[in-house]
Amino acid sequence: MITIAVPELRRYAPDALRMVGIPIGQADEVADMLVWTQAVTGAAVKFVQDNRARLNWRPQPRPRVVDENADEVVVDLRGGSLLEFGPRVFDFVQAETAAHGSRRVRARAVYGGIFLPYLVARAAERGVHLDVSFPETPQGDFEPRGELTIEATRVPATPGALQTDAYRSAVDRGIELSDADFTTVIGLFEMLRVPTSERSRTHAG
Repeated sequence: MITIAVPELRRYAPDALRMVGIPIGQADEVADMLVWTQAVTGAAVKFVQDNRARLNWRPQPRPRVVDENADEVVVDLRGGSLLEFGPRVFDFVQAETAAHGSRRVRARAVYGGIFLPYLVARAAERGVHLDVSFPETPQGDFEPRGELTIEATRVPATPGALQTDAYRSAVDRGIELSDADFTTVIGLFEMLRVPTSERSRTHAG
C-alpha cells in the first residue's frame, strides 16, 4: 500500500481523467468527486481502471432530456457514467428542485453508482435532500442499463455534508492506494505530462 496526500491526488486527477477520454474542462469538474470517493470508499481509482475502455468510447455520449411532465423528468445518459456526467445531472436536479420545491428525475442507461454518496452530500450542502434508488444492471461491457431514480426535495442547506469522518481522516493521514491503483494514477498522469519523443524531451521545460 502507498499513502498519498489528498492535494497530491487532486493534482494528478484531472490529467489522469483526461487520459481516459474525459474532456479537459469536464475532467477538472469531476476531479474533486474522484478524490473524495477514493478517500471515502477506496474504490474510485479501481473504477477508472476497470472501466477505462468504455470511458474512452467514442463518440462520447451526450445526455439529453427525453421526457418531462408534472410528475418527473427523464434523462437519457446514453451509456455514460456518473463519473463523467454526475455533477451536471445533479446540478440539473438541483435547478429543477429550486423551481418546483420537489422533483423526481430518472436517469437512464447510466453506470457508476460508486459516486452517488459524493453527489448526495454535495446536493445536501446546496439545500437539496436526495433519496436515490439505483439497481445497476449492466448488460455486457458496453451496454450499461442501470436506471437511477432521484427523489429531490428542497431543504435547508447542510454545510459540511462532504466533510465526513472518512474524508477528514484522509485529509489528516493521506489516502491509501494499492500498488495497482497508484500505478494506474501515475501511469495515466505521465502519459500526458512526460515527453514521449526526443524532440519533445529537448523542448520540455
